[in-house]
Amino acid sequence: MDFAFTPEQEALRREVRAFLAREMTPEVHAEMEAHHEGRPVHRSSCRTPHVSALFQKIADRGWVGISYPKEYGGQGGDRISQYIVEEELYRANITVSLGGSGAPAIIAAGTEEQKRHFIPRLISGEFMFAQGFTEPRGGADLASLQCRAVRDGDDYVITGQKIYTSNAESATHIYLMARTNKEVPKHEGISIFLIPMDTPGITIRPLWTIQNNPQAPQTTTYGHARTNETFYDEVRGHQSNLLGAGHKGWRV
Repeated sequence: MDFAFTPEQEALRREVRAFLAREMTPEVHAEMEAHHEGRPVHRSSCRTPHVSALFQKIADRGWVGISYPKEYGGQGGDRISQYIVEEELYRANITVSLGGSGAPAIIAAGTEEQKRHFIPRLISGEFMFAQGFTEPRGGADLASLQCRAVRDGDDYVITGQKIYTSNAESATHIYLMARTNKEVPKHEGISIFLIPMDTPGITIRPLWTIQNNPQAPQTTTYGHARTNETFYDEVRGHQSNLLGAGHKGWRV
């Protein structure tokens, strides 16, 4: 079995490297340095002129969402090609990955309406998800979730708190895990909601980390200058915001 990249994949890597050598101008570097906050620059969180133009050029080449289906705005390509592009861009402190956005889970478990609504906008950069997993008492132990979502007609009413919600200040939506059934084993009573961040009842409070003073240098991998606490005070999400079946969020 041959584990090497194919000639076509190696040619793609050379193409990306040549693009970066040409397009990573001093102006782009300066804007990235001013806005990075110790993390790779994402198209949804850095709207400065030169960086925005760079991301548009990346999108024009079809290098975002390569492996996503064409009917949802992707290229219908293979995952290895997507990995190669993302790896080379990440070396330059640029991220175009949709992995942390919830897109893979939406492709796997979303309704057709959710796929057509979210995936093209995640690929274009119009949408970006924060991840609403971690909580003050249980950390990343998802079985210990205390954030509640109670059914009320066609809505769910969400109440609780998340912590270390990175990018909540710039995200358009949150990929939120909440407990919807307390009477079953813990991992069977969790649901996932795709909630716009401007929904009434959501409060974002910054948590400044040690990276803030002095500011972490670019390309570091040991944390962001800012993360957040997020609070949900009777936030109403329509049942269409539910990703996958109710109480099956653990499986999603």
